[in-house]
Amino acid sequence: MNNQLTVFLDTETTGLNPPRDKIVELAIVDQSDTVLINTLINPVRSIPEQVIGIHGIQDDMVKNAPFLDEKLDEIGNIFRSVARIVIYNAQFDIRFFPKDIWNHADIVCCMQEFIFIYEELEGFFSSKRFPLSKAFQVVTGNKIESLGKAHRALTDCRACRVVWDWCMSKRSIIDNPGWKKNGYRVYCHNCRQDTFHKFRPRYREGFDKYYQCMNCLQNNISVSEMEALQANKK
Repeated sequence: MNNQLTVFLDTETTGLNPPRDKIVELAIVDQSDTVLINTLINPVRSIPEQVIGIHGIQDDMVKNAPFLDEKLDEIGNIFRSVARIVIYNAQFDIRFFPKDIWNHADIVCCMQEFIFIYEELEGFFSSKRFPLSKAFQVVTGNKIESLGKAHRALTDCRACRVVWDWCMSKRSIIDNPGWKKNGYRVYCHNCRQDTFHKFRPRYREGFDKYYQCMNCLQNNISVSEMEALQANKK
């Protein structure tokens, strides 16, 4: 095992509930964005129409693809050669594989790491879920489609790698015990109070990022009111 190596994995599936639902595509890339695996998978079941509408993978695309069992040795060999497997929503993806395939390296959830880092830097964050496409846009300013077709395994794998690299770059800041002493201040767009750090970032299509302080959050300032304030500010 190389104690320094990290790989990134993503899957597309027939649905949310294994073992009924199965993998239809998987990809693995390494730290340098080299593609180690990028393949469709025959799920041995039909793909629901509503799921096809998300990732675009249809039954005729996977009918001649390898079965997951045929790829497990290759996947296992990759995992045995690395120290860390980063998956954006690890709790989702790992359920679609045999449990023993995860015995070779540490599994890290990129989404949980991103939320932790983002909360440390930006302040209060209410959700414990954050879509990969939004995380990628936050850290790069670009849409995930800049990497390829959204909701395809290779695109999402590469986006996860970018988000993970951002998280690691910010770790060097927040792991410094004195970083908050030199932190920045922002203004609440409602009460205009200047308060260090304890702000909740709010996002809506067509609006820039803006903030609510904890006091305004506790007084239930609505999203529509915040959007009106942001619009009037322009």
